[in-house]
Amino acid sequence: MYLRKLSLHGFKAFASPQEFDFTSGTTAIIGPNGSGKSNVADAIRWVFGEQSNKNIRAKKTEDVIFIGSDSRRSMGIAEVTVILDNEDRWLPLEFAEVSITRRAHRSGDNEYFINDNKVRQSDVLALMSQANMSQNSYAFVSQGLADRIIELKPLDRRILIEEAANIDQFRKDLVLTKRRIDETRDNILKVDLILKELKPRVKFYERFQKKTAKFNELSKEINILLYYFYDAKLKALHDQKVHLNEMLINNNKEITTNRNNLDNSSKDMSSLELQISNLNSTKENNQAEIDLLISEINKIDKDLAITNQKNSDLKRQNLSLSDDLNNLTKLQSQSVPDDKKVDASLVNKQIKELTIEKNRLIDSITSNDEKIRELIQKRNVSQQNLDKEFDSFDMAKEKLFNCEKLIREIELELSLLDQYYKEAPVDNDNINDLLNQFVNDSSITSKPNILGPLTRLIQVPEKYERAVESALIGFLNAIVVSNANDAELCFEYLKNNDFGSAKLLLLEHTSSSPPLTIMRENGVIGIASKLVSVDREYQKLVDSLLGKTIIVEDLTTAKLVFSRGIGQVVTLDGTLLINEFTYYGGSAKSSGKHFSIQSRLEDLQERLSQETQKIPQLKTDVVKNDKVIDELRKIITNTEHEMSKFDNERKTFNNSLNKINNEISSTNASLGILENGGSISIINNSETTKQLIKEKTGELESIASELNENESIIKAFMNNVETLKSNKKILLSKHQDIINENAEYEKKISACLQSIKDTEQHIQSLENSNFQANTKQEQVSFELNNLLEKIAQDGFSINDDGIINKQFSDLDEDATTVMDKYRLKCSIASWTDLSTDNLESLNTITNDMRMQILKLGSLDQEIEADLINDKNRYDQLIEQTGDLISAEEELQTVIKKLEFSISEKFSETFQMVNDKFNHYFREVFDGGSAELKMISAENKTEQGIEIIVKPPGKRLSNLAALSGGERAMTSVALMFALMSVNPSPICVLDEIDAALDDANVKRFLRILNELSENTQFIVITHNRITVQDAETVYGISMEQDATSTVLSLKIKDLVN
Repeated sequence: MYLRKLSLHGFKAFASPQEFDFTSGTTAIIGPNGSGKSNVADAIRWVFGEQSNKNIRAKKTEDVIFIGSDSRRSMGIAEVTVILDNEDRWLPLEFAEVSITRRAHRSGDNEYFINDNKVRQSDVLALMSQANMSQNSYAFVSQGLADRIIELKPLDRRILIEEAANIDQFRKDLVLTKRRIDETRDNILKVDLILKELKPRVKFYERFQKKTAKFNELSKEINILLYYFYDAKLKALHDQKVHLNEMLINNNKEITTNRNNLDNSSKDMSSLELQISNLNSTKENNQAEIDLLISEINKIDKDLAITNQKNSDLKRQNLSLSDDLNNLTKLQSQSVPDDKKVDASLVNKQIKELTIEKNRLIDSITSNDEKIRELIQKRNVSQQNLDKEFDSFDMAKEKLFNCEKLIREIELELSLLDQYYKEAPVDNDNINDLLNQFVNDSSITSKPNILGPLTRLIQVPEKYERAVESALIGFLNAIVVSNANDAELCFEYLKNNDFGSAKLLLLEHTSSSPPLTIMRENGVIGIASKLVSVDREYQKLVDSLLGKTIIVEDLTTAKLVFSRGIGQVVTLDGTLLINEFTYYGGSAKSSGKHFSIQSRLEDLQERLSQETQKIPQLKTDVVKNDKVIDELRKIITNTEHEMSKFDNERKTFNNSLNKINNEISSTNASLGILENGGSISIINNSETTKQLIKEKTGELESIASELNENESIIKAFMNNVETLKSNKKILLSKHQDIINENAEYEKKISACLQSIKDTEQHIQSLENSNFQANTKQEQVSFELNNLLEKIAQDGFSINDDGIINKQFSDLDEDATTVMDKYRLKCSIASWTDLSTDNLESLNTITNDMRMQILKLGSLDQEIEADLINDKNRYDQLIEQTGDLISAEEELQTVIKKLEFSISEKFSETFQMVNDKFNHYFREVFDGGSAELKMISAENKTEQGIEIIVKPPGKRLSNLAALSGGERAMTSVALMFALMSVNPSPICVLDEIDAALDDANVKRFLRILNELSENTQFIVITHNRITVQDAETVYGISMEQDATSTVLSLKIKDLVN
């Protein structure tokens, strides 16, 4: 392998693109001081992955980029490319030609390419290390390095021998093996910890297995016992059910028979009732005739009474007429007195006065009734108003109650929010409260201007809360203050009182940063700072925090917008894209609460204030309505009192009116008497008095004749009554016969009814028996269903014939053993015919078994699977522990082998280098001797190397006694010895011949030509002899614009 081509652009003074074409021989690079010759060596070293800026004469990456001059501007990048000939596959790549490029930017970033494929710096370093061109090798030798080889400490010289021996890989393997041993030991410790952790689980697994075995044993026994128990119980219930069904069928047949008998008895009773009905009809007809006779008798009696009354009246009239006749006779000679006329006029006057008083009372009663009607109307109106006021009062009380209820609900929610704040960890609100205490402390003179938590200063619509919260994830607990002085006061207060820490935002120091402006598109909602509300004084602060944040609908849109690189993007559900490798999102309990709780708190406080303001007015309305109701009640009470008063007056008037009416009636009667008296007086004074006497006499004669006729009628009535009474007696006799016959039929009906009653009682008894049987049947069905459920729960199945399927074989030895075991315990004669005592014993035993199974605890399959996994893991870890111990022993063996190989390789290389050093020392000094000697040490790996030289014609001396030329020649001899033992494919020598005279330069070149068979040398020199010996010469010159240019020359072409 050799360097075929080198290209530089922008590297140090090589501002313009420059190229070097190399051959496999020696190439010399010449040029005046300061022209940039050494920059070529730096470029080769740099492109091969040099990590130290000091080794390429720079302080930082930016120093390798052309910095510009008065006539040429600076460059932004530096790039170096080498093309290596890899025909002999010195590099472990399947390419005949390999290009390596390194590019540096002023930002400090470096890029590496192998065959135009971007790689890491470590990849380039590993590749060069495999080619024996690592940064610590002697592939790059400067004059200073040559001198330092002699001045190295003994231990550092040992490193040169190790480098020549190629034991670096052994060293790496050794370090890696020791690291693996440490890791193995750590793994053993970790496994031990895990084993200790798993050991209780393994012991628990062993106990679990015992419990499982006991559970399986009990389960098997209980399954066998339950089979026979359930089988016997099932058969017993089935038999009981069949028996009850048969009893119900027989009872139903007997009920049917009795019902038929009952129907026959009902028919007989119906026939008897029909006969009784006929008798009753006859009885009713007779009764009707009797009633008719009685009616006729009563009529006759009545007519007889009337006739008798007429007789009495006629007799009285006769007596009256006789008296009147006598009176007329007596009064013929008498005249009418004048005082009778006076009495009649007084009576008329009294009637008029009473009539006037009567009319007055009627008017008073009418007026009183009108007032009562008015009072009733007034009371009705007041009652309606009272009802309305009651409605208003109820509405006002309801409003007051609802308002107070709402206030209680708001206060409850406020208390819950307050509890949430109290239970939450110390946040910005707690810190804000502490700082507010600081501000309100009157004893402190210098107080900060605290504007409040950031989340209280921003009003966020509910749908954007999660997005804004994610966008402000680093500032949710921040508190806004005016300036830096306020911040210092706050920090000092928190620190002195040990109140924790706080994040403060300085309002006055907020830079003016206008928010982004974006195009409207699907899925993009807008800029966060424009979607929230804030007071104008805080707008700059919000713009600086949210002005570069874009809110979108979903993550797909977020990725698309974020790829444009215009700012951070957040979705509505709170997923925040900060940069290419940082996303923030997910779910949190408090997500969206920072703003919603504060907003809810403010709303509740506002509503509480509003509702509290309503309370006084509502209470005033209630009191006002209460007063109106009291007034209306008073009005109604007064009205009813007046109505009662007028009603009493009306009663008084009515009584007076009745009294006056009575007086008027009495006075009218008196007036009638007086008028009659007046008539008699007129008759007495009339000329027709005699005629009246005659008429009265005629009337008396007529009455006497009528009395005789009535006597005849009375006798006829009496005869007719006797006849009717005789007929009545006959009918009453027939009526009694019907009653007697009816009583006989009643007895028959009673007997029939008793038979029906007995039959019905028997039917009732049968139905009661059926009811009990049905109840028992339902109970049996219920027990059967419960039994079937238990059977199913216990894992048994029932075939189509209703028989439990056996889960074991009668030939099963375990089953036989269990049956024999419990046959004695339960005194079982036959398992197929269990008695009630056997069932009770089996039930007790199975219940005990269930309790034992319950006491065993949970035997969940998943737990068992976990325990088995833990046991397997425990076993595997035990096995792994053995493997790890074996691996540690193997690694110890490997270490011993590596240490032996390192020691052997080092000794072998040391001897070869020592021989070559003596050889090349003798060549460069044309005689003398040189030797490398190991310095004794307890640890062989810490043995240093001492250089002993004897120039020709001189005694042995230490290196400090050598001249400068001798020191340089010694360094060259040692360097060539190292190169010859482990040659590098490329070697860059930077002015190492500067300290040599011409004779020594010739010796130096002779050795160089000898080594060039295996190594391509690139020599930077001022020596003309070295230039003449080179196959290719490149000249470096400095132009007027302070840039380096390259001139090439091939010596062979000039010779030809």
